[in-house]
Amino acid sequence: KTIDKVPNEAELLGYGMDYGFSNDPSTLVACYKWNNKIIWKELMYRKGMSNSDMAKEMKRLNVASSSLIIGDSAEPKTISELKSYGFNMRGAKKGADSIKHGIQLLQEYDMLVTSDSLNLIKELRHYQWNNKKQNTPMDNYNHCIDGMRYLAQAKLGNKNNKSEGHSASIW
Repeated sequence: KTIDKVPNEAELLGYGMDYGFSNDPSTLVACYKWNNKIIWKELMYRKGMSNSDMAKEMKRLNVASSSLIIGDSAEPKTISELKSYGFNMRGAKKGADSIKHGIQLLQEYDMLVTSDSLNLIKELRHYQWNNKKQNTPMDNYNHCIDGMRYLAQAKLGNKNNKSEGHSASIW
């Protein structure tokens, strides 16, 4: 479901970030808790951004230096450089089945997405599994979703272990 804007009383939990450059965009999504729901807002979705470009955009977006930002741990140099710009960057904890676990975790929550998060909405509507029996996710339509997973695994934890199966899309 979409929501027009993040309510003033919503609590910011942090940000999820994925990095790209030539073929994939760099993304930043904000996560809020409100009325037992999780709200996601896409803040950045752009190709060709250097680390300094990302830092400038994050400052323009008023991302507070104290706010937790979980990024792709496969790029420790990017995390280190964004830390040097004053951001509270942490690498995502990855391991066996971390993609499936992260998607299952997201599915456990009532999620709202701000209506201006166009790329995020598109990803959520198009994200699919290669093989439903093996629950293998496709590596497509996942740039904002990766940032969502990273933050969810760091901040949300399992809500109630109700997630058993998967639909074709997580939206």
